[in-house]
Amino acid sequence: MLQPWADPVRPSAVAGPRALRTIVGGYDIYRWPIYVPRGDDESLAGWLRRLAHRYGITVTGVLAELGIDHRSQAQPDLPAMVEADPTGFARAGLDPPQQAARCSVIGASLDRLDAHYWSDIRCRRSQRWTRSSRFCPRCLAETGQWAETWQHPYHLACLNHGVLLEWRCPYCHAAPFAKPTWLAHDGSPTACHDFIDTSTGKRYRARCGTQLSETPTVEAHPDLLGAQEWLWTLIAAASREEQVVVAGFHVPAATAYEAAAEIITENTLDPKIFDIRFAEEHGLQVAHLLLTQPSLRDAASLATDVGGFNPQEGVAPIGPLFRVQQRPRNAVLTAISLQQHQGQLTVGAELKFRIGTPAPCYPQAWRATTTPLTPAASLPDLPMSSIPSTLWPGSITLGSVELDSHHGVDTPLGRAFAAIALARFASDRGWRLIAVNLGLPAHCASTGARHWHAIDKAGHWPTYVQAIGRLFEQLHACPPPIDYERRRITAQPDAVKTLVRKRHAPDSTRDERRAFCAHLWSVYTGGHITFAPKPLSGWANDHEDAPDDVLESAATGLGRPPGEPLTWQPP
Repeated sequence: MLQPWADPVRPSAVAGPRALRTIVGGYDIYRWPIYVPRGDDESLAGWLRRLAHRYGITVTGVLAELGIDHRSQAQPDLPAMVEADPTGFARAGLDPPQQAARCSVIGASLDRLDAHYWSDIRCRRSQRWTRSSRFCPRCLAETGQWAETWQHPYHLACLNHGVLLEWRCPYCHAAPFAKPTWLAHDGSPTACHDFIDTSTGKRYRARCGTQLSETPTVEAHPDLLGAQEWLWTLIAAASREEQVVVAGFHVPAATAYEAAAEIITENTLDPKIFDIRFAEEHGLQVAHLLLTQPSLRDAASLATDVGGFNPQEGVAPIGPLFRVQQRPRNAVLTAISLQQHQGQLTVGAELKFRIGTPAPCYPQAWRATTTPLTPAASLPDLPMSSIPSTLWPGSITLGSVELDSHHGVDTPLGRAFAAIALARFASDRGWRLIAVNLGLPAHCASTGARHWHAIDKAGHWPTYVQAIGRLFEQLHACPPPIDYERRRITAQPDAVKTLVRKRHAPDSTRDERRAFCAHLWSVYTGGHITFAPKPLSGWANDHEDAPDDVLESAATGLGRPPGEPLTWQPP
């Protein structure tokens, strides 16, 4: 008997599930015979119901065909099932590009934005997507598909048909997909899948079966439709990482969504008490109304009128510090909230929060906000070494020479108060610390307060704060080459007197030496002799002058570093 030349070679076993086998002509022998693709914005649960209906079986039966043993008494984790067996679901018609939990642009962007907002901003876990689904009866009648965004609480109205979304069956009042009864339903995917209680005494309850596509609709208010379209446009821009305009600021769309989500959360109302259908309806309209204002001042004024959010207990409290730092604060809402306090806070608080400037914000040292609105908002407070005890003449103005002269802006007291205000701007330094660092006498506190009251009573305080803000930015862009704080420390009266006694001409009189001491202190420290420590403040002589080389030599003797100019003026 003839023997075969060799044993037949057995094909090696292939580990894992078989890959899709493509035949010439595009036919796949492993693919299910009826191709039911997922819609562009269709939910996974809605697609499974359509697939099961086409085969005349239940969703549980479809999962069983895919090798998934799932009880129909529990809600399935469909994204995890698809991730575990992508090939099997692809054979059933769920192509790889459509296998994500959210396949639409709006849905995927909402997933990412919500995860960031609730985890990083609110610092807690909150599931925004619900198992139950709202629905538009007209959309169901046209496409038979359940949109995935219907499961998000921010989807309130259908933009295609201008109607409010429905949220329950008109007959049995059950919410679609809220219970796992849809897994064992083999009827139309647009029919109510829940059970109804009957008095027949049968062992099994009957299905409702009401066609949800025939549910009567309610026209949505134009304001709500505008708010819904605005929010969807915002989310689409966030998916493209674009900038948008909110309250007059150009900010990332993700930051604008954070602001909208904060306002919606703060304005969530109970439909059982208020005449609204959805809890988020009022908040969405308020967010749209506030964030589409042309300027910060308009948004702040409107927020006060409509009560958009509580300025102290809500999104941007003014203190204490531990409360502000409990979680990150949205920069847009912080600016709107702080602007609401203009004219109601102390002068120190208004300077600290930059109220009256184009973008009020918390001090940078607090590290409380998420994204700075303007480049200036990210600047820290000025170091005391950059601020002389009396500011440079002409550095602060109310807009005209007449106003400056009337309110004494360029007087020694006005320049000293401006130095205090500049040191307090964008900082939480205490007044006493500022006065000590600037080397100012104690009486500046009361006289400075009178100076501020005169400016504020005339209505020029916002202009004054803006001038302080401009100088603040200017000194950050071009820092002074002089350490004024070190000079105030080294130019003590005893040190100045000793230096002048050694360097001044032997034949000079005592009055001349005293006048030179006062002049040297004023030039060297950048302060006015009125605020010099005693006895220098009493030695001033308006006619005292000295050659530059003499002053340069004396400044070097007081410890001026090489290369540091004797005086400096902002450009």
